[in-house]
Amino acid sequence: AGARLTVSHTASLAGSELGADAFFRRTGIGRAHSIPALLEALKLLHAAGPLGGRDVASLSCSGGEAALMADALDRRRLRARALARPERERVAATLNDLVTVSNPLDYHTFIWGDAERLTDTFAAMLGCGFDLGLLVIDPPRRDRCEDRDWRITLDAWEAALHRTGARGCVLAALPESFPESLSEDLISRGIAPLAGVEEGLAAVEAAADVGEAWARPEPPRTTMARANEPRSTAPAGGPEVAGSDSAGSDSAGSDSAGPASAGLRRAALRERPDTFPTLLPNRIETPSIMASIGASTGAGNATESGLPAGKPSAEVVIGRVARPFGRRGEVVVEPLTDRCDRFFDLESAEVGLPGAEGVRRPLASVRILKGRPVVRFDGVTDLPAAEALRRSEIRIREEERAPLGAGRFYHDDLVGCRAEDLLGVRLGEVIGVEDTAGPCLLVLRREDGGEALVPFVEAICREIDLEAARIVMALPEGLVELNDAD
Repeated sequence: AGARLTVSHTASLAGSELGADAFFRRTGIGRAHSIPALLEALKLLHAAGPLGGRDVASLSCSGGEAALMADALDRRRLRARALARPERERVAATLNDLVTVSNPLDYHTFIWGDAERLTDTFAAMLGCGFDLGLLVIDPPRRDRCEDRDWRITLDAWEAALHRTGARGCVLAALPESFPESLSEDLISRGIAPLAGVEEGLAAVEAAADVGEAWARPEPPRTTMARANEPRSTAPAGGPEVAGSDSAGSDSAGSDSAGPASAGLRRAALRERPDTFPTLLPNRIETPSIMASIGASTGAGNATESGLPAGKPSAEVVIGRVARPFGRRGEVVVEPLTDRCDRFFDLESAEVGLPGAEGVRRPLASVRILKGRPVVRFDGVTDLPAAEALRRSEIRIREEERAPLGAGRFYHDDLVGCRAEDLLGVRLGEVIGVEDTAGPCLLVLRREDGGEALVPFVEAICREIDLEAARIVMALPEGLVELNDAD
């Protein structure tokens, strides 16, 4: 029914549910079947990232909530894995003898308000290797009730996450009463506050779907390279200014919604794939430039870095510190590159908060845990020092960027290039690159002031000279008129 209703909308895409499911599974896009579930999934992916599996631990101070969670998990493609005997014994050692140790766990009120014992219990449960821990809790509104004991519990949960390096979030069974200020505080600590049992578990399911897709080997593709790697830029003679975008993994890159006319043009271009043979894809860390205010990005002769003159010197963000891991100074890094193994090759990297100048730090150790690098920097040897790095960017120099093979280009290398036809007549300047389901589209500012979307494919882009900042194009008849339509 929904598919029939959407066909009248401009540039709509409607079709088989099975086809959509297959497409999303192949591309690693999680699905949410309601707006509330979508919002919860976005929160979870922002705070914890894609999950490495479907094993979930649920902890609550109520037998009713534990039963509610057990039934809800049974309805999802998630597993409330039973604890092995050694795991049960470790958790039981932190609890009263009257407590039955299980998953979901009702830890009872015997340890309520005791920060140390709560932390020990939470850490014992989180240390059992679950892909995600869920603390079910419903703090009261502060204008109605004193919430000190609930905040002690939340602080203990955060301490246990730091101690174990596990991923965890908070789930409110009664989201209507969950204070907004507390949600904002949890987000600032890197903990997602999920609102509602069904919506929260739908979010967990979506994050597991994304993680499962990312773990599969990438199938061969024939689409053109994406290229927009986040970077920090430094204008001549001025301080470094950090870029704020993300890149590298499939989850990091996203297409913003454009005008309906742009959607029509992109759809029309994709309807003629035989006219536009594609180049090879770029599956390496993908760059984009965040130019400083007043900095020129015009084309010109090549500099030593290989970028057109006028583009500011830059550093590339390849990861962000998510949180400390354990007590010995290690940190979990959210990679902003498709190549997590590149961290093994780094001798040092600049570390600093977004918008601030960083400090060059040697890497003391690197290991990969559940698809994410766990890094220790020289001089960072304990939990407080590691905590100070939370949310910091990890940057490398531009010359340390992953090299690209033939037919692959970074977006910022193309932006600023002048476009010429086969006779050398100037057509305009490339001012942007758009990713699509097919080949990338160059955004060309024409000499008459208009814009055109040009497929970045061999049949059209005949020659690409980055040193001269020049792209020779053979535009098909009617392409400019197609862009002018609307």
